[in-house]
Amino acid sequence: HDITERKKMGQRQNAEHVIVKALAESVTIDEAIQKILQVLCENLNWEVGALWRRDEETHKLHCSETVHLPSPAAEEFIKLTQGAAFNLGEGLVGKAWSRNYPVWIPDVSLHSDFTRKDAALKSHVHTAFVFPVRARNKVIGIIELFSTEIREPDQVFIRMCDALGSQIGQFVDRKLAEEELKKVESALVNSEKVSLVA
Repeated sequence: HDITERKKMGQRQNAEHVIVKALAESVTIDEAIQKILQVLCENLNWEVGALWRRDEETHKLHCSETVHLPSPAAEEFIKLTQGAAFNLGEGLVGKAWSRNYPVWIPDVSLHSDFTRKDAALKSHVHTAFVFPVRARNKVIGIIELFSTEIREPDQVFIRMCDALGSQIGQFVDRKLAEEELKKVESALVNSEKVSLVA
């Protein structure tokens, strides 16, 4: 048991290190999110990872990114996930969004609120874990992870991901601010060129 715990701790620390490095080195938000989902899936044995972002027009959460380990059985579940959208408080991602706190379900097949239950059963998906991505104390996205094993809540991992959600949120906030600044600078340069021509 001690050896297993030490191994899990080592995997978590390594994953955390790689994610922090990805946040420091990634040029775009999409690049960083892709790397983070891959690390969570590959290093910490989650078969499916997804990022949900809030659409400003519909005010719903839409799946914007998915990563999965090679598994033909998971394809139907991933397709359904990619096409889904949730309101505040609706489904697993909507619940994490409204609570602004991670949610762990050891077996989605026993959970009546889980809207993708049939596809999950066909894909042999059991455990679901979601955590919010926050910027300025506001939920701007949700990361969702799935395992084909039944896994009991891991409090150390939950705390790690809760902190990680804030780090990712700060990165996203910074990148959006940089993009906005570039747009303003570009507009100023273009207006100066127009003035010179005039």
